[in-house]
Amino acid sequence: MDHPLLAPGIDGHTHTSFCPHGDRQPTRRYLERAVECDLPRLAITEHLPLPDGFHDPMGPFQCAMPPADLLPYLDEAEQLRAEFADHLEVLVGAEVDWLGSAQGGWHEATLAQLDSIWDRLAPEATLLSVHFIGGTIVDGNPDLSLAYAPGEPPDAYHLAYYDALDAALRASWTVGRRDLRPRRIGHLTLPRKFIRALPLAEPERVEERVLRLLERIAAEGLQLDYNTAGLDKEQCGETYLPAPYLQHALDLGIELVHGSDAHAPERVGNHRDVVAQTLRDA
Repeated sequence: MDHPLLAPGIDGHTHTSFCPHGDRQPTRRYLERAVECDLPRLAITEHLPLPDGFHDPMGPFQCAMPPADLLPYLDEAEQLRAEFADHLEVLVGAEVDWLGSAQGGWHEATLAQLDSIWDRLAPEATLLSVHFIGGTIVDGNPDLSLAYAPGEPPDAYHLAYYDALDAALRASWTVGRRDLRPRRIGHLTLPRKFIRALPLAEPERVEERVLRLLERIAAEGLQLDYNTAGLDKEQCGETYLPAPYLQHALDLGIELVHGSDAHAPERVGNHRDVVAQTLRDA
């Protein structure tokens, strides 16, 4: 997958046995699968626990592991990193949710939690994602997406998502002298998970918003998660960086990191061939 803007030899977005909506196979199996795929590097990026008191739209501790699991997750990941050191470079990180005013205003609580474990995370294995908008979860199901603006086309939901991501980029992530903002944006176009079932009424308007956001990402030197999980979603069928967004990101010089977003070991390294062919074509 040689391309000057693609990080080489890594699956940069994977989950573990600690993920409540994953298949709960041992985390070891994810690493074993990476070795089977001849991946030199693997980033473990489990969902950071949601703050105490945050309402999980899918039910208690469904979207992220309970706070009590955070240190056991880090302990196990570090143990496996050492165990596999001769075969695989393991980067221990986290997928961090933006929880600003549109998500109830939990950003300070997120920062406090992130600050408490920052020294145990590999900065190149942290992701900034938006999953929650107005009491709904973006990738839950089509009904939740429609619940944001009943009776209206889904355009408003997409725009609200990109507004939230823009707010995340503009916010302060500084605690003391440390900048805790993750350096990579996770699954940029996640609302398109249901694009076949919920087509946009004015796609040009949404596209313009995404292109402006890509320009901000480029200006701030951030990476993009070239996330291939959408290829396996029946109502999506595309990566979470489809054309023309991919081409615009390349034109802007944004560095890409392939992410399978694996929630089961057999998904690690998934669709690397698609990434390679798409970048060759681009």
